[in-house]
Amino acid sequence: PTAPTAPTAPTAPTAPKAKAKSTAAPKASTSQKDGMTLAAEAAANYTLPPGTVKWWKDLAGDCCPISLSPLEELSVDPFGLIGATENAETLPSEGVWGKAAARMVSEKQSVQSVHWFDGMFLASFLVSSGQLIDPVNRRSLSRGECKSLDEYIQAHGFPAVHVTDAFDLAKAVKSTESSESSGPAATRMAALEREAASMLRSLFDFRSVGSGGLTRSEPAAQPEPAQPEDVMSVSQEIQEPS
Repeated sequence: PTAPTAPTAPTAPTAPKAKAKSTAAPKASTSQKDGMTLAAEAAANYTLPPGTVKWWKDLAGDCCPISLSPLEELSVDPFGLIGATENAETLPSEGVWGKAAARMVSEKQSVQSVHWFDGMFLASFLVSSGQLIDPVNRRSLSRGECKSLDEYIQAHGFPAVHVTDAFDLAKAVKSTESSESSGPAATRMAALEREAASMLRSLFDFRSVGSGGLTRSEPAAQPEPAQPEDVMSVSQEIQEPS
């Protein structure tokens, strides 16, 4: 008779292959990027809508009272605040930008009564100082103007500065009868001011030049970052155009 076949030894399980570690650097999350990096990227990627005329070239010779950047060199349209109204007690319901600003400049409608700003500088300055006023003539801003500025920031893809929130919080803090300054509104307002102050300092390291968007200035020509109170003192000295 044939000898029985020896049983086959069980095959050892194959060890799983170790996954190769990626040598690529992890992508920086949005939260890890500073606000000015986001603003610079937004300005670099921003393109004017088809058919848009760079109307702010007609503002040549004037500059933003905060950044001191020539208005005609801004890569995006400036934001305007009405300098004077027929009724001093009536505040404007909105800011001046977009098609309304282009029409106002092209038709030369009260151009001299509008204070033009680099919108990102204006938003950061207002919130960081905690004073929602026109930096040129110290006129109180309306909630509508603050909302317009937020819409302007969003339309251009810049990081939110929360100007309207700052307006509402400032009113809430002012109307609080308690002497304590640690309430929710005051805490939130302080946080917004810190974020905006950091943004403003970064903005002074990046200038809006030509069509190249926000670009870093050469170190040798870069002045020390101005503090909000310094900008305010400069703004106070600027007289309203006649």
